[in-house]
Amino acid sequence: MKLISLNIWGGRVFDGLISFIKNEAPSTDIFCFQEIYSTKTDTKDTHGARANIYEEFIVLLPDYTSYFVSGENNHDKEDPTGFELQFGLATFIKKNIDVVEYRDVFIHKYLGAAKSETGFSSPRPMQIINLAAGAKRLTVFNLHGLHNGLDKGDCDERIEQFTKVKTLLGETKTPKIVCGDFNALPDTESLRILETDMENLIKKYDVQSTRSSLYKKDEKMADYTLVSKDVIVKSFEVPDIEVSDHLPMVLEFDI
Repeated sequence: MKLISLNIWGGRVFDGLISFIKNEAPSTDIFCFQEIYSTKTDTKDTHGARANIYEEFIVLLPDYTSYFVSGENNHDKEDPTGFELQFGLATFIKKNIDVVEYRDVFIHKYLGAAKSETGFSSPRPMQIINLAAGAKRLTVFNLHGLHNGLDKGDCDERIEQFTKVKTLLGETKTPKIVCGDFNALPDTESLRILETDMENLIKKYDVQSTRSSLYKKDEKMADYTLVSKDVIVKSFEVPDIEVSDHLPMVLEFDI
């Protein structure tokens, strides 16, 4: 099986992003996307991002079942919007894989909660998808960790967030994969909370950056893929391609 996780940056690198997904779709079973917008209106642009990128992905990926959850409504990265807009996560599962259960939970705050005084730290949901491929079972966790506008080091909110994630992972008895933009540095206690029971493939494969050249700040690590011990990793890579300010994480595995 093959899973790709990518923070799509709101679809700002639209042509390259669409080409990448179109090329990868025939061989990919699961796409996990972060920073994805959705709108039922006719508005397509919101400060350079694609307001209807989720709807465009649905058309692009007709062989997939899609799931979307919003962490913030009617607000883009700049300002409140004058139209209906949702911002969150989306997971696309190929239709030959059975979805046994889908749910989403908030791991930081709740929908509609106020941002912090810095203007960041918006609510953060996580998607949990339990899958069946024949007799094989798998649970995928897609998340976008909190961004407090300060740094990606440890803080009380980040520790609390990943403690919640660890609890949810511990309640899951199938093989499991947790992936996404964690907004955390590799040497943090926040990340070590998950690494006690999961293998961090970013560290195992000595990935030095999960950011493309479009990202100009110094911190180059944000995205992670972790697997439980019963997931057989066949290959893992973070190709250096400009389809976002993040790089895609590509995992091929068996269970």
